[in-house]
Amino acid sequence: MRVVLLTRRFGGEVGATTSRLRAYVAALREEGAEVTVLTRFPFVYRGRRPNPRHAWRLYCRERIDGARVMRIRIPGEYWLFAPFLEAAVRSWSRFRGEPVASIQSADLLDVLYGLLAIPFIAVVRPAAIVIEQGPAFLGLPVCIFARLRIPIVLQVSDVKSLHLERKRYGESSQKQIQVNRRVEEVLYRRAASVITVTESMQADIARRLRQPPGDIHLIPNGAELAAIGPADPAGKADCKRRLGLEAKFVALYAGSFNGQHDLTTLLEAARQLRSVPDVAFLLMGAGPLEQQLARTARSWGLENVFFYPGVPVSELSVYLGAADVGVSTEVPGSMDNIPSKLYLYMAGRLPVLATDDAGETRALITRVGSGLLVPPGDASAISQKLLELKRLPGVAVTLGNNGRRFVEAFHDRRQLARTFARLVVQTGRRPAYGARGSRLPGVEAP
Repeated sequence: MRVVLLTRRFGGEVGATTSRLRAYVAALREEGAEVTVLTRFPFVYRGRRPNPRHAWRLYCRERIDGARVMRIRIPGEYWLFAPFLEAAVRSWSRFRGEPVASIQSADLLDVLYGLLAIPFIAVVRPAAIVIEQGPAFLGLPVCIFARLRIPIVLQVSDVKSLHLERKRYGESSQKQIQVNRRVEEVLYRRAASVITVTESMQADIARRLRQPPGDIHLIPNGAELAAIGPADPAGKADCKRRLGLEAKFVALYAGSFNGQHDLTTLLEAARQLRSVPDVAFLLMGAGPLEQQLARTARSWGLENVFFYPGVPVSELSVYLGAADVGVSTEVPGSMDNIPSKLYLYMAGRLPVLATDDAGETRALITRVGSGLLVPPGDASAISQKLLELKRLPGVAVTLGNNGRRFVEAFHDRRQLARTFARLVVQTGRRPAYGARGSRLPGVEAP
């Protein structure tokens, strides 16, 4: 059977979404599916060189993990279309008397990309369409295929309307929240199967659809245990030596450098610990704030902070091996999400130091006993907890082992991907519209 995956990003970028989707594609191919991925060209952050195969091209075909990948680009999307759409949105908002725009230029770009995907999907003629719904507007035009009896599987990794309600992105108008909620609900109702990653999102979607939560599939995030390996503590000294961090207590942050992660607070904690010579901070990843954070570290004279580019999971073992604790700092408003980096840290036998969101992250760490929590934006609490873990290595080892056992039991990404693939294949074999009564059971949270 043929399956089309529509997503904003796939391959070419290092991150949680790419890792999860590549595992899903590999599992679909094991189930005998022929997978075509429709996506945009990888975003190139300032200071980074683009892939020569992608530069100045509007369309590109590749093979990644055996899947056919079709990339499309709107000419001048960042220097022409985005400013034009931003000006149009602001003018419309002023005309309507709205202090905050009800729709963003990025949402309109996603709609355009969704429209461009329609002819490609029509040519492929798939048995099922999988939409990665981080940005809901991307999948909105593709809902037309549900009317054509092609079932849609909606993978919900983020619910933007919830973040807007909790002001995770700053101030938002009630109109903007309503627009995003309506777009999300259109996708929910058109999908033959809806999959999400946390119990909070599962409950929210079920409430909107007026269905039992069990009708919404729960397939949580996980970690690539095979790529990370056994995470043997005996090799920690060698990993530290390879990175030039011998005799250091290393706090690792591995993730995106953007406004959703409170990395300024993490740098402030590093500034407070400058007088402790054997504590180091290792920040890995990429994002729009990368250069700004590096300038801040230099201006504050933080010689205990080291920046590394993001690497694929297959190359992460040395960095996880060199670290003594995994850090996740989040801005308030993320209580419905669990940062995927937490599973990565636990798979690497690292104790977790995470922002207490009073939601999913707190529930996970408390249930597993794999780490410590700190209040949002509290650099002093971060520095104190780091010194506590440094002073009590036995406690750190216990927390790390608890996390590793939990991931091995419930969050091996290969097993989760196989569950996802079986769901997609069975969805593709049944009627597309109004078929929710035949949903398969999801993966229950432990």
